[in-house]
Amino acid sequence: MAKCGLFFILASAAGKAISEDAVPIRIGESELYTGVTASYFTDDNALRRNVDKIKASGWLLSPYATLKADQRTVDLSVSYSGEYKSSSEDSTDYADHRLLGAASAEFSRRSRGSLTASISRTHEDLGDGFTRFNPEAFDTTIIDRTSLEVRHTFGVSGARGNINSALRFRALGYSNNSQLTSGRDQRTIMPSVALSFRVAGSTRAFFGVSVSDIDFDDNRRDRQETTGFLGLNWNEEEKSGGSLIVGSTQASFDSGDREDKSTLSYTGSLWYLPLPYSRFELTLKQSFEDDGSSTTADGTEVDDLTVKNEVQIDWRHQWSTRVSHVAGLDYESFDVECPANNESTTSASLKGNLKVRRWLSMGLGVVNRSRKSKCDELSLDYDQVTVLFSVTATL
Repeated sequence: MAKCGLFFILASAAGKAISEDAVPIRIGESELYTGVTASYFTDDNALRRNVDKIKASGWLLSPYATLKADQRTVDLSVSYSGEYKSSSEDSTDYADHRLLGAASAEFSRRSRGSLTASISRTHEDLGDGFTRFNPEAFDTTIIDRTSLEVRHTFGVSGARGNINSALRFRALGYSNNSQLTSGRDQRTIMPSVALSFRVAGSTRAFFGVSVSDIDFDDNRRDRQETTGFLGLNWNEEEKSGGSLIVGSTQASFDSGDREDKSTLSYTGSLWYLPLPYSRFELTLKQSFEDDGSSTTADGTEVDDLTVKNEVQIDWRHQWSTRVSHVAGLDYESFDVECPANNESTTSASLKGNLKVRRWLSMGLGVVNRSRKSKCDELSLDYDQVTVLFSVTATL
């Protein structure tokens, strides 16, 4: 289920690029990076449906701020990002907020650790996710998330062998549309441990195991997931690099009348620079969908755990010191037997950016989004084209 705004694909691109070049505001021993993107958009299918399409236009405002502090052996950072939408189709308006805090420390030559905490309020676009069967009958679904992660590495940095351990906690809740989201609030605790070893240069291989205990308000969805995995991290002379993790996940339900299920799981982020000013990046992931069930065209739930696949390809190219572009192709699919929600969504985007000043840039982009259902009884197909003009300022 798509749980973030389509416009984030375009609106965030310019802001991220400028923030990398921005001159920070010094506050004592800390550095503050801040900026805002204002965007005007037009949309030919605001409710994402295949009949009686509604056109809409409006504004997006996306502020961000990051405060960093380097205290010798301790690094600290706090960041906020938001996205506020005001549309001529009021039902699609939203206000997203994300707050992230991180700390990392080196306790000794052989001991390093980090702590990351985040809270967010985001949304699920009308016509996607829970509202895809009838977007007119509901509001934009609001999602609250809280997460906490503690990591520790034992072993000298760059040594042949390291032991990595982590403990993660995540809480997810829905603030509205209770007819659709009832019982789906969830809490997850996931410990993991991995052994990594240096293969050559900066390349490290690793293998390990993680266990997730997922507790829903609706006990019938409760399950444990056990994943054995192996992977590779590498960075070769600043030309290519990334991380790839492949494993097998076994889901075991607490409810005795629900069938356990296993799947191949993987996650990866790979990048390649054919030229110093041109970067390709591939991101992919396959895992069980969080929800713990599937849904048919009439909204009926099916006790079948859905496998979610995601692929994203980005190409960023700097044509000159002032002109650049970002092109993207996203694919998302849900693998489950019909008549449940066996569907796929493809998004293609292109945005050009012009840097007017060091602190000011403008962008023009387009996103073409298409969803197809693999089951004849699901009338979920739609096409959507969004055009967006943005101005980004870094302070």
